[in-house]
Amino acid sequence: MSFFNDGCYHFVNVQLRQLTSSAWLVALVVAAPVSAACSGDVTGNHTVDINDLTAVITSWGNCSGCDADLNGDHSVNIDDLTTIITNWGECSCTAQSNCVSVTPLWCEDWNLNNYSRWSDDYDHNVTCAPNGFASDKFITPGLSHKSRVTCATSDSHRGYGGLRFQGNAIIPVQQSSTGGTNAPNGVLVTFYSWLSTSYTFNTSKWISFMTVTDDCSNNWNNVITLNIDDSSMRVKPVHVTSVSYASGAPAMPLSQWVRTKVYINYNTGAMHVWQNGRKICSATFTRDVHTMCQWHFGLYASGPNDNITLYEEDLSIVKLNQPLTNFTDEPWFDTPLPCSSLP
Repeated sequence: MSFFNDGCYHFVNVQLRQLTSSAWLVALVVAAPVSAACSGDVTGNHTVDINDLTAVITSWGNCSGCDADLNGDHSVNIDDLTTIITNWGECSCTAQSNCVSVTPLWCEDWNLNNYSRWSDDYDHNVTCAPNGFASDKFITPGLSHKSRVTCATSDSHRGYGGLRFQGNAIIPVQQSSTGGTNAPNGVLVTFYSWLSTSYTFNTSKWISFMTVTDDCSNNWNNVITLNIDDSSMRVKPVHVTSVSYASGAPAMPLSQWVRTKVYINYNTGAMHVWQNGRKICSATFTRDVHTMCQWHFGLYASGPNDNITLYEEDLSIVKLNQPLTNFTDEPWFDTPLPCSSLP
């Protein structure tokens, strides 16, 4: 199955085989208008996606009271599948709570097949940490970025790309910045990841998905990172003052696409993290400088790691135009994200 959103339509290519011993179904390419409703959101994560499609397929047939019975006819059938396809994608703000006005700062969908949207290219000469473009898994067709750790080393694995801001603009790493992004209402960072590993992370075997700093120099002082570094396998802000988890916050799902959204405000010293529409944790921190100057995304992991695969997709940073007041529900926005290269 594959899909993408061009801003007006969701294009879905679904190929299904035998559903039950007596039912077969093949759904070919469907161009479905982007819907303002949340009909089809079986899992309640504010997105109609592969998880909802899976719920319909696995519940196929007569079913009383099933969540996948979207039209309430006591059967999960072609009508429910059609609802999923028709409403594919993130629910619009008109169908959700916690919708905010934003200004896009940066995004990456990998479809240029290069690193022209980055200040600093991914490092492809890292021992035991190969990385590059991949076409076997993606959200927006037809590429993602894949990084691996294949053996342990004495130093950290650093196969990632970097961003440097001058105000709201991305600049090349060779260019000095006199100050990063000032976001009095904070920023929202969104990225999709597919993580697989054969072991549980810990304080000596950790992985980091995101780094941000107010430091505009090559020293990268005062960083804040988003890691997994203990047996709970939950994401956690690191280099902060305090972290508190939401009740029942789950571990990072493995071997599937996961949407992570991070709110961070250098003016108030607040950070909040959601995954697939569920609140994971919040953090507090203090920094003397209230601008965000540099970021990096990608596979950053401690040296003892020897078996990690990470796919990245549809990364974005947006600046909030209004204060965020609801920190329980995942925030949303409808503003298009024009992914463009550096000038």
